[in-house]
Amino acid sequence: MNKEKIKGILEYQIPPRVIRSIGIVIVCLFSCILFACNAEAIAVVNEKMYGFVVWTESEFWKLSVITIAILWLFIYCLTGKLLVSYVIMELGTTIWGIANRIILFTRDQFITVNDFKIIGEAAEVRIEWKVAFHPVIIVFVAISILLGVLLWSLIKKNKKELKTDGNKKIVWGIRALGLLVSVGLFIGIHSKPQQILLDDLLPFRETGNVVWFCQSVFSNVAGGLSYDEVCGIYNEFIEVEKVDDVISSKRPNIVVVMSEAFWDVNNLEGLVEASENPMDKYFEITKGTIRGEVAVNVYGGGTNQSEFEFLTGMNAKYLLNGDCYDEYFEGEQESFASYLNELGYYSMAFHPYTGEFWQRETAYPNMGFSEFYDREEFMNTEKCHGYISDKAMTREIIARFEARKELNPEQPIFAFAVSVQNHVNNMGSFDEASAKEGCYGITTKVLGDVSDQESVENVEEYYNGIKHSIDALEELLDYFSNYEEDTMVVFFGDHAPLYIKLICDTDSLGDDLNMYRTPYMIWTNYENDYESYGDFNLSYLSSVLLDYLDYPKTQQYYMNKYMLKNCEINTKFEQVSVPNFDKQKEVEVMSTVLYMCENFPKQNFALPYWQIVE
Repeated sequence: MNKEKIKGILEYQIPPRVIRSIGIVIVCLFSCILFACNAEAIAVVNEKMYGFVVWTESEFWKLSVITIAILWLFIYCLTGKLLVSYVIMELGTTIWGIANRIILFTRDQFITVNDFKIIGEAAEVRIEWKVAFHPVIIVFVAISILLGVLLWSLIKKNKKELKTDGNKKIVWGIRALGLLVSVGLFIGIHSKPQQILLDDLLPFRETGNVVWFCQSVFSNVAGGLSYDEVCGIYNEFIEVEKVDDVISSKRPNIVVVMSEAFWDVNNLEGLVEASENPMDKYFEITKGTIRGEVAVNVYGGGTNQSEFEFLTGMNAKYLLNGDCYDEYFEGEQESFASYLNELGYYSMAFHPYTGEFWQRETAYPNMGFSEFYDREEFMNTEKCHGYISDKAMTREIIARFEARKELNPEQPIFAFAVSVQNHVNNMGSFDEASAKEGCYGITTKVLGDVSDQESVENVEEYYNGIKHSIDALEELLDYFSNYEEDTMVVFFGDHAPLYIKLICDTDSLGDDLNMYRTPYMIWTNYENDYESYGDFNLSYLSSVLLDYLDYPKTQQYYMNKYMLKNCEINTKFEQVSVPNFDKQKEVEVMSTVLYMCENFPKQNFALPYWQIVE
């Protein structure tokens, strides 16, 4: 049988249109995998593909591919053009990968839906565009072009796509049905939270940025328990940890300062030489205090998560969305502030930036703060690095403190302040106000081959900023050391500064430089016999204060005390626990509490986790 006869038989049995249609389907399937890999690999290539390997070894890569396929179906039905939808998907996944690459670099996490809620604030932050691009992007684009050309060739020969020359009503009906099916599939797949997000280290690398984002659209975590079950587990912690404490009747003033990007620069030994080590003064003025390091869940940003941990005692590890205040404090919720109010305190909050940032102007009153002073309310407005300085914030705290004492001398005060001076986005701009404040006395030299001169300048500014912050802390301690009433001052950093990754290139950066730990110290102007707990999760800090103050204990205190004894560090990046420790109860409680707070604020839901246990 000659070749012509064989060809004729094959064409009779399997028309060329069918073969080409099968080819189009195969190309589309490969393209879905390519688009998913495109979005994931571009984002994590700065980690030498570590995150990409973790993703491919998990079950979530399949879900990512399915999600990409659903999205492509939606765009195809919307445009009616297969090749046009292909180009949109290629451009979209490339841009998505680059965007996640930048966010991973600046915050060590992937994009969530709440990042779009603060798009205006985010626009103010300087983006390190030099980290956005990598040769791997060219590789994926080249492969996509080859597949696109193949797809175009098959489509051209078939000549017809979805919009046939048949009945237009039928065509539009099919497209509308495709849109509904794609939306339904997306909701059906992603509206069920993935349990993996609750208890694994670095879970976002395992899920990949596509699934991570989709999960954030619907819910933070799985709310697997009922209200009564949560209370029951809290009671288990209480039974284990409760002892007959002597409750103190003393009510010292409490001043808490969370310092923006305050981090121990001694971690940069061997990487940076400085004319002066600003941390030497920190250790000098905090000598004799309770001090150590707190483990945090954020890097380079996400300040609100750190203050959320201190004020609620909740572990931000179980958050998926970045904007915890917007998600959990639409209505009144209990906190360390509301607890202190019950003990007779007057609570004030300070932040020398706009109150709209991270929705603090809404969240703080809902947590029990009677007053919130943002930059519009500040009387002291001296600048450093383009922001209201830490010294100005210290003087504002003192001024408001004294004014309140004049109104009610007998009432103890709780002051909580979040600084902004060392925020990264204005670094690189020397201004007259900064010079007058003496910010630029320290000179630094970055060792090794660093091609980015701007990053080198950032390091010097940061060292000077840390010195300024320590001077502000010293001023605060000097004031209260001579204050007649008993006062406790608590100071800690919210996260490490962004610039570290600009001057260091090491696979073990997080371990070597303690990127997820910041200094803390607890000082009093009265004699105390406090015993140090060493290093621990930031979420435990407010519970530790209850211990030191001998105040009535709460449900959250007992859970955190149990965790502190058994798992002193439990963040997205690190876990330090006793052997064979099972933290499943804490996982279930925290995930459900956050789920309930997120989903039922309009019903005025509030779990009584800061209520005093009799």
